[in-house]
Amino acid sequence: KGLLVCLGIACFTFEGIGLAIPVYESARDPLKFVPVYGATIFFMMSLIAVMSFLGYFCFGEDTNTLILINLGKGWVSDCIRIMFSLVMMVSFPLQMLPAIRIVESIFLMPSRPQTCDKHLKSAFRVLFVLLVAGVAIGASTALDNFVSLIGAVCGLPLAFIFPAICHGKLVATRGSLLAITDILFVAFGACVTVAVGLENILTWGKKA
Repeated sequence: KGLLVCLGIACFTFEGIGLAIPVYESARDPLKFVPVYGATIFFMMSLIAVMSFLGYFCFGEDTNTLILINLGKGWVSDCIRIMFSLVMMVSFPLQMLPAIRIVESIFLMPSRPQTCDKHLKSAFRVLFVLLVAGVAIGASTALDNFVSLIGAVCGLPLAFIFPAICHGKLVATRGSLLAITDILFVAFGACVTVAVGLENILTWGKKA
């Protein structure tokens, strides 16, 4: 579909970047964190690049956004799809828990004993899951655009804008080269976020 859509999908992988600092602080030997983190990121980038190349090498222009669709019929393909579905269902509660806890802290008070607070919290979680399911159903018509849009709105700011703002407030002095670099990162992140977001909205659901 284009470079901007691809860039948004790539930036979707930054969704977990916010956990880097907590993991660093909880590491037994923080001095080893940077090389381990760098090696891990390099390995994941290489794995994603190799799998993407192999997908397009095998299926070419007919490659689907969800490549499992390209596997065709047969018991092996069916087993792979079933295992993928099971992994998604089993990991869903783990992925939802942090988001639900954050939203609950905004809209709900802490649970009190001998009250219906637990039932209210359970009902809130059910509604939250239904909302996520509705978004998933609506976005299923253009999965690539949806993932790219999330990458633009959430991944790009986490990768470029927020770290530069924090660095500018905590480390860089006003007018220094570091401060100018932070401003450039924020401007770059904001421009790319808007560009990728608009590209996905304008090409939503369209074939390449």
